[in-house]
Amino acid sequence: MTSMAKKKTNNIIIMAAIVAALIGIFIVINVINKEEAIETEDFTYPITTLKSGQIESIVYDYKDGSHAYIKNVDGTWYNGDDMDFPFSSNGFESQFVEEFVGITATKKITEYEGGLEALGLKEPELTVTVTGKNSLSTTYKLGNYNPTMKLYYIMINDDDKNIYMVSDDLAYICRPDIYDYASIDSFPGYNTDTLDYIEFTTGSSSSKLFYKKDSSKEDITGFEWNWFFGEPFSRLMPCESSKMETLQEDVLQKFAYSKTINYKATEEEMAEYGLDNPRGSYSIYCDVKDENGNITDKASITVYIGNLNSEAGGYYTREIKTVGLTQEKSNVVRIMETSGAEAVMGINPLNYILQNVLFLSINDIDGSYITFNNGKNDYTFSFDGGDEDNADDDIYRQGDKEIDDKTFRDLWYQMTCIAPERIITEKTSTEALDAVYTIFSARNKDDYYGNITVRYIKYDATYYQVEINGITDMLMRKKEVDDFFKALTEFAESN
Repeated sequence: MTSMAKKKTNNIIIMAAIVAALIGIFIVINVINKEEAIETEDFTYPITTLKSGQIESIVYDYKDGSHAYIKNVDGTWYNGDDMDFPFSSNGFESQFVEEFVGITATKKITEYEGGLEALGLKEPELTVTVTGKNSLSTTYKLGNYNPTMKLYYIMINDDDKNIYMVSDDLAYICRPDIYDYASIDSFPGYNTDTLDYIEFTTGSSSSKLFYKKDSSKEDITGFEWNWFFGEPFSRLMPCESSKMETLQEDVLQKFAYSKTINYKATEEEMAEYGLDNPRGSYSIYCDVKDENGNITDKASITVYIGNLNSEAGGYYTREIKTVGLTQEKSNVVRIMETSGAEAVMGINPLNYILQNVLFLSINDIDGSYITFNNGKNDYTFSFDGGDEDNADDDIYRQGDKEIDDKTFRDLWYQMTCIAPERIITEKTSTEALDAVYTIFSARNKDDYYGNITVRYIKYDATYYQVEINGITDMLMRKKEVDDFFKALTEFAESN
């Protein structure tokens, strides 16, 4: 391109920019002139004299085609276009009717130019018709929004001689989506008197949380816990009470639906919502009891979680209820709040079970013994508790020799702080595999399991596979286990 051509091109770009700027200035001046051409006066004017109990029907239409027809039948509000629609009568009464009868115009237009078109009232964004029990109807047309005054123009019964200005209350309560007025059922809850277990799933993974009112014979700890995780473990693993309180209060009891989306969804629509192949689910399994407390049947309710609807702030859900052999699939699709749905799909049992895989307190070896094998040698320790009110009477021994109790207690604390980090989902037998380390406790407890044998088996460069009484479900960090046995060996061989 020649220098002359470049110069011409630059001139054209500069001229285009100037023209665009002038057009912008013209538009701003034009808007200002229009606003200056509108004169108003402060004017308090209730847009209706009807009381909430005097309204028979409400119809509103938006310019974009959104429509609603709501009518009152013997004191109950219905969607007049679909009488089976799960319309929230109480919600509509408080969110719409009570708000509508309180709307008051705060300004009256005394002079304006450009006709109704300048105010957006020739083709209004919103038209509302309210009919009272006296069969008299009043029509409200909502025009443009005036950003300077932060008010809308409104015309009542096409009276262009008396045009007022109101806040955005009318536009706010006339929801374009009729489902904003749909009833929202409560999220399924449970009662521990009848609860068997709760199941959480995400993809192909599943966790089952059991409630045992009288604890469980399978409780390896020998304590009387009430909550246990079963699957993905091979046995019931007890949950810490404080952590379960957090799970119940901060998670389970805060699950909620935020909106009904579709009350009669077809299976094709369910597929669009991602509910034909859900991302996860939340199920409550319980007993059905008669008035005498006898179990008569089994029941469950499952909330399936589909796709995320970011605009609605949650995930699509669907409920399926089962009593005995009878199953009921709901066609209602609701939104479950994002935090709740993701909590369901993010439950990690390791966050709630007792972290100490040995499941011992130091008092469990009172009057008994515990043996640690570091792969070469056995080190046996015992503890004889003295006066409950005087810890100085407690005697710790390694073999027949008395040892320093503080050091041993510190080592015990180090051992109990080693927490499992991963769950093994593919169960394999470790019976024929050699252990790197072994712990054997002849527990002084008369319970289901009695003695405990823990074996640490090499899994990879990072983890040991931990086997408890022949069952292996979890992985523990290799370095932490090695550090403990190194410290234990140094202490044992220094005595």
